[in-house]
Amino acid sequence: MTGRMLMELERLLIKEAPDAVLLYGDTNSTLAGALAAVKLHIPIVHVEAGNRLGSLDNPEEVNRITADHMGRLLLCATDTAKENLIKENLGERAYVVGNIMYDSFLFFTEKMDSCPPVLTDYEGQEWTVPSEFYYMTCHREENTFSDAPLKEILSAMNELDAPTIYPVHSKT
Repeated sequence: MTGRMLMELERLLIKEAPDAVLLYGDTNSTLAGALAAVKLHIPIVHVEAGNRLGSLDNPEEVNRITADHMGRLLLCATDTAKENLIKENLGERAYVVGNIMYDSFLFFTEKMDSCPPVLTDYEGQEWTVPSEFYYMTCHREENTFSDAPLKEILSAMNELDAPTIYPVHSKT
């Protein structure tokens, strides 16, 4: 998957000739974009740089470390992320700019207040989002590699005092 993305992105970057490539997060597409850009000597700007788990057992950790080391400009969500980059001798390229995920949450929360969304459940039935709820994402390999960890997570969510909205990732 990453190899196919790399080949197509390289073709696109040659055609478009951008001044820089803006990459987000730690996905396989982030890695492919970073590899394609660095091969073509196009500067990389990595948003959400410096996030670390501390284990190469996590595939996203490999993606984020690789993208950070190729990045020309590293935009961090937190001071801790910048400190991680300083430890990796990347501090001169790192800037704390805020958390795009939190900012998006605030932006869309305001929109929800004026127009509550209607969602569809796994059976295709529409239902209105309750006024109080938990929102869960769960797609990391360590949580989905077998049923056991996922069952534990779902069991814990069932114990909460409000319903949980869980948009299930295709990997899960």
